Amino acid sequence: MIMMEEKVNDDERLFVALQKLASLVKQAVEEAIADKKIVYEERLFQRKKVTGWPVELVYKPVLIFKGIKFWEFVEQIINREESRQALDILITACSKQEGYLRGYLMIFISKLIKEYLNQLEEGQKIDDSIAQQVVICSLKELEGEPLAYSAKVILQGVRLISEKINISSEAVLRQPREEDSWLESPFPPLLPEPPTLAEPTELTVMELEMKTTHERELQEKIEQISKFLRLFKIGCVKVIFAFIHSKAPSMIPIGTFPLNTLPSPTPYYTYTITQEDEEKLNNFWQEIEGQIPILLNSAQTEEHNFNYLVVANTFYEDALLREGRIEERIARAVMGLEALLLEDEQELAYRLSLRAAKLLGLLGFEATDVQNRIKVAYNIRSKYVHGTLLSHDEVQSRLRNISSPEDFLYSTLNYLRLLIITLLLSKIPKKCLLSLLDNSFIDPNKDKELKEKLSKAIEIVQEVKE
Repeated sequence: MIMMEEKVNDDERLFVALQKLASLVKQAVEEAIADKKIVYEERLFQRKKVTGWPVELVYKPVLIFKGIKFWEFVEQIINREESRQALDILITACSKQEGYLRGYLMIFISKLIKEYLNQLEEGQKIDDSIAQQVVICSLKELEGEPLAYSAKVILQGVRLISEKINISSEAVLRQPREEDSWLESPFPPLLPEPPTLAEPTELTVMELEMKTTHERELQEKIEQISKFLRLFKIGCVKVIFAFIHSKAPSMIPIGTFPLNTLPSPTPYYTYTITQEDEEKLNNFWQEIEGQIPILLNSAQTEEHNFNYLVVANTFYEDALLREGRIEERIARAVMGLEALLLEDEQELAYRLSLRAAKLLGLLGFEATDVQNRIKVAYNIRSKYVHGTLLSHDEVQSRLRNISSPEDFLYSTLNYLRLLIITLLLSKIPKKCLLSLLDNSFIDPNKDKELKEKLSKAIEIVQEVKE
């Protein structure tokens, strides 16, 4: 009981000490502005549409340090009596080393300075409630408690009919507004610029809010929803810009062009979420949300029996998202099917087409047609991986009037997508799956067992089948 009271007293003393320190930072900023150590200066910025054009160069007044460097200013504050008092209380209240806590206080002060200057640049007075938010977040962060993070993400490759769609309590998809379509950066740009996009209508905004102990979890949630949207329908859904923010002192607002998902000038496939799709989208998310993390990185989970799904999904996304020749994309899609349905190198085309036909037949496809298509796709894959580049006409000739190369790629990707979803939801280890699958051809009991194990997944897949 006494220890609890001491803990409460330490927290109260620390809260008061950090509030005093926040007031000191505010006073130091105001004095620096009065002494012209912080001054307004016109700086050149580049405003560019996320679609590439137009590009505008504009001058904006920003507050900069003059005659003193930012970190020298922070050092002056950290050496003040109020900072030393806060550090002493931190040392008493937290079981962390003094050097770490002093560094944390410097970050706390830096965060406050940036928040105050941002308010002044926006033409507002310094609002003391901002300091209180940062203080509260600091205490929670030191205790390892979850903090509120938010993100605005610009997605390419998917469009909405409705103004807004709620995916979950944390995530919302909405149509882009005018202010969403502009990116602003110092000139010359500090970040690599994304390529020009084809159409502004290909963009959708995703807004996320969640409580977590680290922004990495928010970044993973962005990646999970991106993968989910690529599985819902076939579309080159990519993150082209993400802005993440929190009042946590250690979290400086960041904007990024994720290098692994830079936008492509001409997305190969895009899709629209119609009003009729919205209920399907929400139902699909509820069913698959808990399984999507398996596809992020199997090393981060204990689901080592499902590494084959990670590999298959990687090939699926490579075939979908990467620029490349049509036969290269078909080859990658076939490699994804191989990751799901093959273990050895004997009679590859025959085994692959037979197993795929069996499973996709359970999903409602005509098994003989699937088997023929997979054999043709495997032939194109073999030519490519053994060094033969085929012309568009040569690819067409191998399709034997089945469809155009683009439609053939689409159907192969669709097979792979639906099998990934089915096996992800069923969670059958690969060895068990292949054994059961092969035995189902000759043993009616095994065939019944296979259908029972897949029945729930098959029911869900029917909602997203194309």
